Amino acid sequence: MKKIGLCVCYDTKNYGSQLQVLATLKKIEELGYDYEIIRYKKKLTPLFLLQSLPRLINPYFLKSKLNKIKKRKLISKYPDVREKVSIRNKRFDEFVQKYFSKLSQEYYGYRALVKGTQNYDLFLVGSDQLWLPNNMGSKFYNLLFVPDRYPKIAYATSFGVSRIPWYQKNRTKKIFEAV
Repeated sequence: MKKIGLCVCYDTKNYGSQLQVLATLKKIEELGYDYEIIRYKKKLTPLFLLQSLPRLINPYFLKSKLNKIKKRKLISKYPDVREKVSIRNKRFDEFVQKYFSKLSQEYYGYRALVKGTQNYDLFLVGSDQLWLPNNMGSKFYNLLFVPDRYPKIAYATSFGVSRIPWYQKNRTKKIFEAV
């Protein structure tokens, strides 16, 4: 039986993401395939930090980070809201534990991730907005870590923006020409 390596947002605190992953898993099971959710953790190396520098001038990336900081500050001011957010996050964690049990070993760093591809027969990326402009460089959600000899499937994935930013058009084009 073929084993599918899934690149999905299973551990985010977002209802749509988690329900989409659950629906994808149910369909894969219904079709009779085995699967594993790939767990990839970036390794902070000097090279990774150097490659990440262009993100500091990416307005989408900066806006996203600033909004997260503002949100955390605002939540910390209100103990009752902080408690409710904590309860909500606990429920998300419980959902992950209950429904997403077929998890890969943790691939720590890009080299480990590439080496881990030998554990699968094909790869599927799925969920809305995984190809956001500030996600494109990770090589994870666009399956660029996967050698060309493996089939790659994108299911219900989008860019999440109506237009690719001007400064990223050439890079995005190159990424998808390679796939």
